Amino acid sequence: MSLTCHRLHSVAEFVDLLQDSDNDFWVSSLTLMDIDALPEKLRTYRVEESLVSDVFTDCYMMSAADAKVDADALVDAVGLGLRKTKVRVKNMPGVVFAFIDKRGPSALMAERADLTAGDRKLSTEERLRRTTMELHVTTMDILTAELTKSSKLSFWVTAWQGCSGEEAKKKAVAAQMEGQMAIERFKRCLLVDVPDCQLACLQLNSKFGLGQRKQVPRARSASGAVAVFFTSLGRQAQDMATAASPPPKRSRTDQGPASEQKLSSSPLLPFSAAAETPDRVARRPADTASVQTPVKAEKPKAAASSSTDDADSEDLYFRQVTVLDKKLQELLPTLPEDTLNTAFVQKKLEEYMRKPFGRLDKFKLDIARIWRNFVERSRADVLDLD
Repeated sequence: MSLTCHRLHSVAEFVDLLQDSDNDFWVSSLTLMDIDALPEKLRTYRVEESLVSDVFTDCYMMSAADAKVDADALVDAVGLGLRKTKVRVKNMPGVVFAFIDKRGPSALMAERADLTAGDRKLSTEERLRRTTMELHVTTMDILTAELTKSSKLSFWVTAWQGCSGEEAKKKAVAAQMEGQMAIERFKRCLLVDVPDCQLACLQLNSKFGLGQRKQVPRARSASGAVAVFFTSLGRQAQDMATAASPPPKRSRTDQGPASEQKLSSSPLLPFSAAAETPDRVARRPADTASVQTPVKAEKPKAAASSSTDDADSEDLYFRQVTVLDKKLQELLPTLPEDTLNTAFVQKKLEEYMRKPFGRLDKFKLDIARIWRNFVERSRADVLDLD
């Protein structure tokens, strides 16, 4: 089948032609190529191992003073179409061209219709169009509110430098966590434009924990987008799902709100108070040593209470140190090793945990022990090459 070639004169004409083609097109470019020689070149031109004449019916072409600039401008305006990436050419004169199939969906489009939303043969634009995962660009206040309502193991924080929240949507649908596609592992992703990705990630991790991560995100101190993936849907999607599902059937044993209110309003008395009724007191024998019994019981109770308080205090301190240890394991890799000392590390830890300066003074010895152990382990990991 022959390919019909048409000549255009501007990127705007390409945009008018392709913007309503439902992404069923292929944009390309060649440098140091005369436009009059292009039709002959296209006789053997291939698109993904198929002759272009076997996939498309028409080619639209134009001369370009800078083939890369014009090709990028066209892709930015209409999208990648059937491509996976932008055209890779140098900033040199040449031709820009686009293929379409006037008979209907091209063979390439029909082939990709059967691919899953996460297939790598699809461009990130196409994956974004097909994905069922919710993606929203929002604000940091809304993001923190969502994290506050979420459980500690229901989210994953990451960041991408040098892109906006809208651009980061493409990265989100192509992201992988621990060998698993993000679109398979999570149901929702919220993105926020931030001036400092590293600082934003540290603040989120210090306030809400690592979530499903095992290590802090390796973000740089540069502007970009922070992304938080959630295992649950947003409230609007949950409401739609609830509205679409039938109401649950009430079982015969369901006592309803009235019974629940009756049970909740009934006072629960201590067993000892219920046992000491007036009738029982009246029937108690006169020779019972009722006066001495409470006095004898008070001393062991006081001793038991004291030992319990000590155990509780020790357990609380242990749990606090465990939390500090965990936070320091996240923070220490981000600090320059040659500047580490106990006062510096304590100050950085208080900033990391959003605590007032001096709040962690009573843990000074524990902080010193933890950061020194960290340095020793780090140095032990370095092979001695002498």
